[in-house]
Amino acid sequence: MGNSDSNARELVYKTELCGHTKSISMITHHNGKLYSASHDLTIRQWESESALCINIFRGHSKFITAMVMSHDGIIYSGSGDGEIRSWAAERQVALNVYKGHTKTITSLTLYDEFLFSGSFDHEIRQWHRTKSNCIQVYKGNEDIVTGIVVTGEFLYSSGADKTLRKFSTKDGSCLLVMTGHTGWVWDLVVPNNDHVYSSSVDGTIRKWSTDGKLMKVFSEASDCVNRIALITHKNKNSLVASSWDGCIRQYDLSNDTLIHTMSGHASKIKSMIVVNHRVMISGSEDHELRIWDLKNGSCQYKLKLDTPVTSLCMGENNHVLYCANKSGAIRKYAIPKTRSSEKYLTSVDRRDEQTHYSTYETSMF
Repeated sequence: MGNSDSNARELVYKTELCGHTKSISMITHHNGKLYSASHDLTIRQWESESALCINIFRGHSKFITAMVMSHDGIIYSGSGDGEIRSWAAERQVALNVYKGHTKTITSLTLYDEFLFSGSFDHEIRQWHRTKSNCIQVYKGNEDIVTGIVVTGEFLYSSGADKTLRKFSTKDGSCLLVMTGHTGWVWDLVVPNNDHVYSSSVDGTIRKWSTDGKLMKVFSEASDCVNRIALITHKNKNSLVASSWDGCIRQYDLSNDTLIHTMSGHASKIKSMIVVNHRVMISGSEDHELRIWDLKNGSCQYKLKLDTPVTSLCMGENNHVLYCANKSGAIRKYAIPKTRSSEKYLTSVDRRDEQTHYSTYETSMF
């Protein structure tokens, strides 16, 4: 079990970015600027150094629930109005509107030249990113779509109907349904296209073969496992899972064994980002933020906040962290440089986030 508190240091408060009037659903950092999407219907662009808002993107008629940014600086945002919009970040202009969904957007995923979206309307849609036309509609889910993973030839989805589904991206047909979970399936990953791992409200993580056979049930958590993330390092895979029981667990996928249980949070973990193979950050309903060293499962930094965290991201260098909350504020913190932190923060992975799930989880439970 990870040592949660004995050597943990405090983060240093730098400044607050103010402007949003309602809860922030997502923040991301790109090319020296911070971008935030909010329930106040707007996306804001901030200068990292000055913390000043330099642009506001408007267009959505309801709260923004999901946002992803491509490597070339295009923002894609989904909303409670069922629409998806794209924006050129650097040029600060609106690009396209993607219409077809009839209810709230829950997830957005980028794959090659395509955008995939899931919704409360039970559908998954595939869009051409630049032309904004819907190419394919994936039907079969009987409730809210909670997650999407695209592997090329196949698309996998998780849903509130307690199932996972495998679709063909060639014709949109549903190839198989994976059943066994007894509650909503919140998240899924597909390492190396070999197996599918899913997490659920029922407190379990399940491993499936890609032809739908259940291979293992991980039942260490005592409450909902809301998020799982894949870590690949030196051709080895591990899985990190956050739970409402206040713990984070890391598994070795070569033998499906538990490596670490990282405890310390006193309530549900609602935010989790894996920075690289060494660093993970978590935010909880206990108003606490923690930075963990995945090598030994220890808590390196912690911070007590006055409101729950809704989104996290690393900033313009490896020692800056942005934290968004329900009040609409974004706070900037410095991670003190030490010999230890230099070792595991210097290799921060700068890949853009390709998938973001909406904040319906936070608002509904």
